[in-house]
Amino acid sequence: MQAALQIGLQNLTMRGLATTLGVGASTLYYHVGSLEELRGMVRDRLLAGLQLPAPDVPWDEALLGTGRQLRGLFEAAPGLADAALADAEWSHVLLTLHEAACAQLRAAGFDAGAAWLAIRTVAEFVEGFVARQRARARAGFADLADLWPEAEHPNLVAARRALPDPDEARFEFGLTCIIRGLEGARRPATRPAKPSGPP
Repeated sequence: MQAALQIGLQNLTMRGLATTLGVGASTLYYHVGSLEELRGMVRDRLLAGLQLPAPDVPWDEALLGTGRQLRGLFEAAPGLADAALADAEWSHVLLTLHEAACAQLRAAGFDAGAAWLAIRTVAEFVEGFVARQRARARAGFADLADLWPEAEHPNLVAARRALPDPDEARFEFGLTCIIRGLEGARRPATRPAKPSGPP
């Protein structure tokens, strides 16, 4: 399954997977009947790995977990975001996670529109982060900062070096800032006012 995921969902073929595994296509067909069966196995593997938030988890912690899981999905399955737009079986993987997050946000006091916007904002941040990571890897450098001459940008270089894992820090910082900003869109349930006057 890992080899199939790394090929990318949009590029996945039986012959391509057989080549990656170093076996003949006929050998692969002995274990998997068709490309559709293979795609179904990959989809089920992704669904089985999802950890939906428990109902009693605070909404911000749940959304943080959703963002991290989305990142894991996009990193494990290149092409998942694009495939989900064109194919219902792949959209089901993402929508399962989105539906759980939406229910959590609605219960926490977000109206329907705000809940949808919150989920999409988080998802698009994660998609963009992963896409940029891949683009840098293809270009042969880990970060734009790798191109900075230290003599010209001493503050930027020093600031980046202060972080033990700049990529992880950037992801967590960005996701946390987004989620904190969403608090203003929430309308928490209010308790009934206590009656005035003597008991």
